[in-house]
Amino acid sequence: MEITSDNFEERLPVIEKAITEADFLSFDCEFTGLGKGNTSVGPYDTPELIYGKFRQNVGKFVLMQFGLCAFKFIKEENRYEYSCFTCYVYPRVPKKFESMRVTGSMASGSACSFQPDSFEMLSSHGFDFNKWICKGVGYLRQQDIDRYKDELTRIHKIREEANESPQMVKVPDGMKVLVTKILKTVDEFMTEDENTKDFLEVPDLAAYERRIVAQSLESKYGWKVYVETLPVGRQQNCPLRAYKCAEKEVNSAHRQRHLDNEVKDIENAKGFCRILEMITKSGKPIIGHNMLMDLLHTCKAFCFDLPVHYADFLSSLKTHLPTVVDTKSFCALPQLRAVSGTNPSLGDLWKKVNSSPFPEVDYRPTEKAFEVSGSFHDAGYDAYITGVVFLKLAVYLGRTSTPYKTSSEIFWSLFETTVNKLAIPRVQDISGLDLSVKGCQAPERSHVFHVSLDETVHWTNKDVLNLFSPFGDVHINWSNDSNLFVSLERRKEAAKVREKLCGPNDHVWKVRPVEEFTKELEKAMKEAEVDSKAGGNKRARPDTTAEQAKKTKAKVSGD
Repeated sequence: MEITSDNFEERLPVIEKAITEADFLSFDCEFTGLGKGNTSVGPYDTPELIYGKFRQNVGKFVLMQFGLCAFKFIKEENRYEYSCFTCYVYPRVPKKFESMRVTGSMASGSACSFQPDSFEMLSSHGFDFNKWICKGVGYLRQQDIDRYKDELTRIHKIREEANESPQMVKVPDGMKVLVTKILKTVDEFMTEDENTKDFLEVPDLAAYERRIVAQSLESKYGWKVYVETLPVGRQQNCPLRAYKCAEKEVNSAHRQRHLDNEVKDIENAKGFCRILEMITKSGKPIIGHNMLMDLLHTCKAFCFDLPVHYADFLSSLKTHLPTVVDTKSFCALPQLRAVSGTNPSLGDLWKKVNSSPFPEVDYRPTEKAFEVSGSFHDAGYDAYITGVVFLKLAVYLGRTSTPYKTSSEIFWSLFETTVNKLAIPRVQDISGLDLSVKGCQAPERSHVFHVSLDETVHWTNKDVLNLFSPFGDVHINWSNDSNLFVSLERRKEAAKVREKLCGPNDHVWKVRPVEEFTKELEKAMKEAEVDSKAGGNKRARPDTTAEQAKKTKAKVSGD
C-alpha cells in the first residue's frame, strides 16, 4: 500500500492496527545518497569510529522512502499474514513556519546533499521523484516540536511587549502608496458602527509587505487593532486580517488564540514521526538487512539527533527501538552460514530462501490492498523481501534444530545471540556492531600496527614483510598506496615492535600502534564536528596520515 500526504491521515489507523497486531516488523529505507568515499570503514576501526563514519555520511543526506511490513502469525492456520506499506517522506513543515529556522530540525530549511549515481539507480527502478517532493509525508520530531513551541512563545512575548509601546515605522518609498491606501481603509473600518463585523481582510500581500503593513497598523492603533496573516496553502502571497479590539484584553485574547492555534498546528506537523512512535510503543522486533545506515537515518529523521558519541547513541536507541535484528548478522550463525553464504546481499538471500533446502512458508497479504508489487529499491518491496527472508531463515533454523522448534518459539530462543547485532563488513576482528552497552568496547589490538609511507615510495607486500621479518609472520591490510595495517601472528612480539620500529625516525615509513592511529581519527572526527557547528573553519591536523587514511578505499589484503 502506497502512503503519501494525500492518504496518510486516512491510512494511519490501518498502519497502527498492523503494527499493534504484528509478531515482528521489517523495514527498509531509500536515501538521497550513501556517501562513503573518505568515510569507508577500515579493517581495524573501533565501534566508536565505525559509528562516527556512518553518522558523518547520514548527516549529509535525507530519507526519501520508508518501507514497513508487518508480519502476523495465524496460529490456527499455521500461516503468516503481512501488511506492507511504501511511504514517501519529505522534510517539510507547514508553510507558515518555514521562516522559523529552528536549530537541529532538518525540516526547517537545512541543506542536504544527493549523489547522482544514487538518483540514477533509483530512477532506473521507477522511483517517482515528483511524488516524493510534492506528496511526501512531512515529519517533525518531538524535540523539534518543542523547539518550535519555545520559539513561538518567544515571538509571542516580543510582540506583546512591542504592542505595549508601539514605535514609528519607516515605510520604504516604494510602499508608501500601498500603506497609505490600506491605512485609509482601516481608518474607515475602525470608525464604523460597533454592529458591523469585527475584522477586515487586506488582499494578498508578499511577506515583506505584510510585515510593513502590520507594523504600520500596530504603530498607529496600538492594542486597538490586532493583525494576523491568513496562510493560503503554500502560496507566498497571503492576506492580512485586522481585528478591531474594544479593550486591551480583547487584543490579548486574540494573541493567545493565535499562539494556541500555532502550537496546535506545529504539534499536528509531527506527521510520519507518529509511525515511529507507534513502533516504539509496540515494542515489536524490527528486522532489517545490512541495516546500520537505515537505522541511523530512521533515528535521525524521526526520533532524535544522532549524538557524537556511540555510547550516547546506544542509550537513545534503547529508548526508541530496543529490539532490532539484522538478517545479514543472522546469516553469520554457524547453522546458517553454509546455506546462506558469506556476506550475502538481500537479492542473493531472496534467491536462496526460495530454493532448497529452505522450507515453504505460507504467508499471504492481510487483504488485497496490502499485496506487494514493485521491485528492488522500492522501500516497501525491500521491507517485504527482508521480512520473508528472515521468516524463512528462522523457520529453517527451527526445523533443523534439536529439539525441533515451533514457529511460536523461533523468534526468541533461536536468534537471541543475534538480537541487536549489526553486520559490519571489512572489519578484521569484529563480527558485528553490538548495540548493547558493552558494544562500545573495542577488541584487544596491542598486536596491530598502522604503517604510513612517504608518498615518494612504492612498497609491496614484500617490503612490508622485510620490515617486520624479525617479529615473525604478519597479516597485511592495505588502505591505499601510503597506508596499511600489520597484524602480528606472535602477539607477544608487539613490545619489541614498539621498541624497535615505533617512534620518531628518518625513514620513509612510520609505524605506530593501531590504538594511537584510531584515537587520532576519532579526535579528528570530533574536531570536524565542532568546526562544522562553529561555521566550517578547518583546524590543523596533528598528522596528515590520519587524514590520508580517511580518504582510502580498500585495496588488497595479503599475508
